[in-house]
Amino acid sequence: MLSFPSLLLLLALLRSSAPLSAPPASLATPASLLRSAVSVSRLLDEACAKPLHPGPPPPSFELADLLSGEAKDEISEALREHTFVVLTPPAAPDDSFASLPSSLASSLREKALSCLFELPPAEMLSLAGPQMAYPNFPQSTVGLSSGGGNDFLDFRFPNPPDRASPVLPRLPPLQDAAQDLACCLSLVGAKLLESLPAPPGIAPLPDLCDLCDLSALRPLDPPEPQLSNTVLRLAHYPPGPVEVTFGAHTDTAFLTLIPLTSPAGLEAYSPSLSSWTPLEARHPPGSVAALSGELLHAVTCGEFRACAHRVVKGQARRVSSPLLLRHRPGGEAGGRPLQEVWEGMQFGGRSTGEMERELGEMERELGEMEKGASPPRRPPAPPTPAPAPPPVLPDYNFRSPSALPIFFSSLSPSSPPPTVLSRSPLLLQYDDLLPPAATAEILAHAKTLGALSSTVLQPSSPTASLDSVRSSTTAWLSHSETPALSLLSSLLSSITSLPLSHCERFQLARYKPGQRYAPHVDHLDSMNGLACGGRVRTAIFYLNGGGGLEGGRTAFPELGVSVEPRAGRAIVFDNVRVPVAFEGRFECEGDGRSVHAGEPVEGGEKFIVTLWAHPAPVS
Repeated sequence: MLSFPSLLLLLALLRSSAPLSAPPASLATPASLLRSAVSVSRLLDEACAKPLHPGPPPPSFELADLLSGEAKDEISEALREHTFVVLTPPAAPDDSFASLPSSLASSLREKALSCLFELPPAEMLSLAGPQMAYPNFPQSTVGLSSGGGNDFLDFRFPNPPDRASPVLPRLPPLQDAAQDLACCLSLVGAKLLESLPAPPGIAPLPDLCDLCDLSALRPLDPPEPQLSNTVLRLAHYPPGPVEVTFGAHTDTAFLTLIPLTSPAGLEAYSPSLSSWTPLEARHPPGSVAALSGELLHAVTCGEFRACAHRVVKGQARRVSSPLLLRHRPGGEAGGRPLQEVWEGMQFGGRSTGEMERELGEMERELGEMEKGASPPRRPPAPPTPAPAPPPVLPDYNFRSPSALPIFFSSLSPSSPPPTVLSRSPLLLQYDDLLPPAATAEILAHAKTLGALSSTVLQPSSPTASLDSVRSSTTAWLSHSETPALSLLSSLLSSITSLPLSHCERFQLARYKPGQRYAPHVDHLDSMNGLACGGRVRTAIFYLNGGGGLEGGRTAFPELGVSVEPRAGRAIVFDNVRVPVAFEGRFECEGDGRSVHAGEPVEGGEKFIVTLWAHPAPVS
């Protein structure tokens, strides 16, 4: 057994050891990726159809046996059969490595509760984010987010590990504790991946550790100029009446490693037992659950299937600290970027049946090619063009419609998930985005400002000019003009998936009785000539509603949607067709379905602030 000081030395050696080599060839062809996505979708359908009461537990193993290699064959077989495996700590805590995940996870949870989760929502947000991990990949965030009444604090790690991290600079105790736990769990994950045998018919199995982002443990080669794809997540589940607080899902990762905690809540589905297993109710605290992910499923062609799991809410608060061991940034396998393997495992809102039909057509085409004579001679293929840069505003791939509000969660602990008013074009409604006191602070500040007659943009020019279609008065506010506006800026930047540098200043609009804004669009094709591109996404925040305000709804005639003003409510919508990519200039195509109007105010006054987001920084 390793002593605690010896373990720290081992971790230091691993962090400074030889960097990872180039990744080997991938097994993931387009057909195999779609086949893997279909099998994962079938597995989720099967798991969701099972009743909530649990079945018998699969066997567990001592973590020490994995580290020593004594039970690696039995552990890998259990992972293959059940899609997850539980690794238990020593019966009596000691100074060995096998006891370390438990002590590190417990320390991190205690720090999170004392430093963050005990604070009021607005103060939590001011300390912990949110922010994007790196440009052009809005799915990758750091800091605090929320969904379904739960809070999620994501940590990512710089490469090389000694590079300064911009993540959560005001919470160094949490940052350091998260780094330690991520390093420990990465080592457990690496040992487990090393133990997996090559599936039948697939030889050799790629070196999975070379495909994974282990930058919390040791440096990548060459160093990637961004934060890690691998995430250490603190998940905070307050008590509540909902039976299942996070529904059945699989993770787009190689492995998810979860130190089990108390009270119980985590459940995993075993296909071989056809039942759910309450992991924390059946195993001692300090155990580590290792769950297969979609990337492992894809690379092994379904030999190690992705694990469906869920969280059941109890009567007491629960904090979990999973590590999602994902693909290395910028890595490739067999000439295919690992990011494409990630994208190939996204369901894009398609049902299992739709993907099965698509797979059938693909396999029929391949069969016809195999039956035919020698393929016709074709001219040499032109040189492969350089890969296009990732879209600034992507076309989002969602596993199901229910995932849309989770992905676009406001990241505000005070706000429930958004209501999806339209999927295409995207139109979301957020209620109680800010605490009432913060909304009232912005409204009071707005009433003290002088205002000018409103202007609109003419189709012939991207410059502003007076136009009678809008009869309100306006003023411009900086993103940090008041503490409440600073908080609102952070939230709306996260929702729009674009940094504040890409957003115009807030426009305050004040509508008196009889004033309105005729139907219009926020993006004009002439804006494509601007360095910042056009207005790709709009966020409108209502400062008041009710209490004497009559009329003034925001109408979307093409979508059949009308939004009533209400203090603390926000709407966010796309003005252009996605994805939006940069190809020398931003060729944004306006989406006429986003035409909207401010209906006349019939009584009282209406106050709103609007934020327009662009695909590039606004000068």
